Amino acid sequence: GGGVRAVLELAGIRDVLVSNVIVGESKARRLAALARAARIGVCVDSPLQVAQLGAAARDAQAQLELLIEIDTGMMRCGVREPAEALELAAAIDAHRPWLSLRGLQAYQGRAQHMRSPEERADAIAKAGARVALFRAALEGAGHRCAEITGGGTGTYPLELASGAWTEVQPGSYVLMD
Repeated sequence: GGGVRAVLELAGIRDVLVSNVIVGESKARRLAALARAARIGVCVDSPLQVAQLGAAARDAQAQLELLIEIDTGMMRCGVREPAEALELAAAIDAHRPWLSLRGLQAYQGRAQHMRSPEERADAIAKAGARVALFRAALEGAGHRCAEITGGGTGTYPLELASGAWTEVQPGSYVLMD
């Protein structure tokens, strides 16, 4: 935590999104320590993660902003039903003021590798429909959903054009991920 925190501070980085889920108490503590120096967002798809991050943030007296990861069709991670997102939002609210709900993570990574533009467009349209479904459920229950993040190098124009996403995460060629 201390070395990464020092690098963030020296570089002037004040806003970081960890675009995957963090599991484990030691990792949660390290992330909460970083949140004392920068705005930190992190994705969750499990009540266990929320509990671990909430305890770590409270102990560090730091605030973390959580994004609920939704499954956009990759069948890899993320909640699959709006009811699960509502459960996580309630769990996040139970850890106020240390945790807050920033929004949703909606990444359809498989679309990056689809050969035809039509296939990519169809995959992103389906993911966008899921975003709208989850956002409506959260906002209908009184949860603010200010940010929808996702997208990738191969599809970011589609995500932007859809209007469903507020932020995209292209980076394969920039970051060599």
